[in-house]
Amino acid sequence: MNYETQFELMEKNNQKYFDLFEKQMRKEGLSEKTIKRHLINSKFYVNDFINHYEVYDMKKGCYELDTYFGPYYKNLRPDFTPYTLNENIASIKKFYKTMHKYNFISDDDYKELIDTIRMCKDEWQEICMEEFGYETLIR
Repeated sequence: MNYETQFELMEKNNQKYFDLFEKQMRKEGLSEKTIKRHLINSKFYVNDFINHYEVYDMKKGCYELDTYFGPYYKNLRPDFTPYTLNENIASIKKFYKTMHKYNFISDDDYKELIDTIRMCKDEWQEICMEEFGYETLIR
């Protein structure tokens, strides 16, 4: 099976996770704008980044955050700012929290994600500071 076919199948499979994620956010009472933003951010990460070269299950995203928020995010996301960095971290974290809640990822998978955010967030923000300068971070 070629990459395009595999990608389309995985994207279709991932839709059930995004549907559940959306349902959970509605249950939490989030605004339509916030729901849309979280869906866009998490779909980009899960569907586009994780499957950039090969097709993987969404669980792989628990282990790829440092690559994503390092060189990939800076070079391929035109909206790379301190605000969008934090917004994307929140979206991805929220998506995987929902996946964990409904047992689509293991405790170890979720712990890895949370630990990576905890250990690397300052470094990702430094990359952002280098790109945009300190003034952007304090606005």
